[in-house]
Amino acid sequence: MMIRCLGLFGLLTGIAVAGTGCGASDGRVEVSGEVAFDGQPVQAGMVSFEPSGGGAPPQSATIENGKYQAVLEPGQYLVRITAADLAKMGPPSDDIHAPAPAFVPLLPPPWNEQSQLTVEIKPGATTHHFRGAKGQAPKVESDA
Repeated sequence: MMIRCLGLFGLLTGIAVAGTGCGASDGRVEVSGEVAFDGQPVQAGMVSFEPSGGGAPPQSATIENGKYQAVLEPGQYLVRITAADLAKMGPPSDDIHAPAPAFVPLLPPPWNEQSQLTVEIKPGATTHHFRGAKGQAPKVESDA
């Protein structure tokens, strides 16, 4: 049950990432980094990059074992990060007819719907690590 839910989540986010392309020959930049909450890598989730000023649709990257990778246009982005609390969602079920478990968020609203986290993507490969803890807004650590 949980595996099926996470598999669908991974498939949908993988499609979103695949739509961003692979090469930087068109001016896009490879962006990667780590995502940690309460000192632990976020095992599964999604990082969404929303271009400031609108216009273009958000681009998403899947978090796997605390790491993500995307290809983006240079510019300023609002970042929203979502992840499920796998421990609170219950054990997986092999019964394909069982209802999917309810989504239990791992990250608090300042990481996603109330996010004020921004990054600037510059030409050349860019690394942005997102870290935070309960009761704190997330912070970004960028490698130049």
